[in-house]
Amino acid sequence: MKRSTRRPRRADSAIHHSIATILLLSTTLTIAAPPPDYAAAGKSQGALDSTGEAKRLGRLNGLEDGKKMGYNEGFGVCAAEMRQDALRRGERQGDIDGSARARDEGTNRGSIDGQARGDTEGRADGDVRSDRQSNIDATPLGTADGIREAATTDAAARGMADGKIAGDAEAKKVAEATEYTPAREQYRAERMAEAIRSETTIRVGSSSAQLSANLPASTRFSALFATGHGPGNGNQPPLNPNDPPIPNVKPDQSAERTLTYCKANASTVSLAANSSSVSAMPKPSNTVQAEPSGRPSDVPAPKSEFEKCTDDYRPAYETAFLSTFKSEYIATYTLAYNQQFATWKAQGCGAARAADYRPDFDAGYRRGYDESYQTVYNRIYNDTYNHVYHDSFNAASAAAYEASYAAHYDTHYQAAKSKALAERTGAIYQEAYASGKDSEYRAKYPNYAAATIKRARADEAAEFVRLPVRLGKLEIVESIRDGILEAGEKLTVDLDL
Repeated sequence: MKRSTRRPRRADSAIHHSIATILLLSTTLTIAAPPPDYAAAGKSQGALDSTGEAKRLGRLNGLEDGKKMGYNEGFGVCAAEMRQDALRRGERQGDIDGSARARDEGTNRGSIDGQARGDTEGRADGDVRSDRQSNIDATPLGTADGIREAATTDAAARGMADGKIAGDAEAKKVAEATEYTPAREQYRAERMAEAIRSETTIRVGSSSAQLSANLPASTRFSALFATGHGPGNGNQPPLNPNDPPIPNVKPDQSAERTLTYCKANASTVSLAANSSSVSAMPKPSNTVQAEPSGRPSDVPAPKSEFEKCTDDYRPAYETAFLSTFKSEYIATYTLAYNQQFATWKAQGCGAARAADYRPDFDAGYRRGYDESYQTVYNRIYNDTYNHVYHDSFNAASAAAYEASYAAHYDTHYQAAKSKALAERTGAIYQEAYASGKDSEYRAKYPNYAAATIKRARADEAAEFVRLPVRLGKLEIVESIRDGILEAGEKLTVDLDL
């Protein structure tokens, strides 16, 4: 039963296979071959060439940069550690040496300076104290002696004589200033009060003119303002700072690759598609004769298959070459860089540890020495200075006080006596001067006043003889008293002679 069932299946399979073969043959005979894809071929070859060049340059540059950068970083890190260690050791040693020297020099210098300044300022202090105390002691006695001596001078006699002279001059001056002008005015009033000998009234008619003025029209001004807009700045795309520098590689083989490929894969000219279009164009009419227009035809000339190949292949090749190069270069460069970096970093560190760092030790030593020396020196110096200064100051001040007291006392005594003598003498003189001036003024003023009045009346009488006619009053009065002079308004002039 099993054998009988398998035979029909084999026969059916053979029949189906034959039918498929016939259909396949018939299909291949009716479908035309697709045109070649020149752009895809150029893109593939460009990517292939770019990958090879990118890997070659990426490995070469990555190995070189990894070695250099690894060595430099290892050397820099370890050198910094060694310099820091040398600085610390130098600072410790400098601190020890600077502190020891500062103690000795601070003690010596503090003693010298404290002694010198304490002696100088102590002597100045003693002199000031003796001057102050001697002034307190000598001034009262000098003042009393000066007042007693002033009573024996001629200040009172001189003051009385000078006061009388001043009183006489003051009386004459005041009489002239006070009595002369009123006396002349009184005489003039008496004469003007005499009876009027004649009186005349003159009336004069007049009219006021009208004035007019035209004000110029105001001028208006306008201002024009112009505004401008500056050009904007375009934004540049940011660069990735982690990428290594990309070599400036160009697809120099694009022309050669294009020529080789197109010679092998493209025929010279393709006119099959153009022959049918030319035969299908309509014929000109028998009745209308076409004339040439004189313009070139707008129909482009047909391209050869070789030209189509070069137009498609080369741009695709160059684009693929440039786009592929960067990614392949970075990947290869990074791998080679990392291979060299760690090894050469260790070698750089070893070289740094073997270097001489004596200059760093010396710099640390100098810094530690200077800082410790200054701190310790200031403390020791100040303590020693203050102690020595205090003792020296007190001794010098006491000695200077005793040595200068007598001279200061005599100076203050003479100054107080001279001052009191001058003040008291001046007071006595002023009292006598004021008394003599007042008594002389009161005695001489009446005589000077009478003489001044007599002379003033005589001067005014002489003036009346010289000018017998005088203007007494001049006044203009409106007929309508409103303060406005109108056209045709009568005015009255009152004139007294």
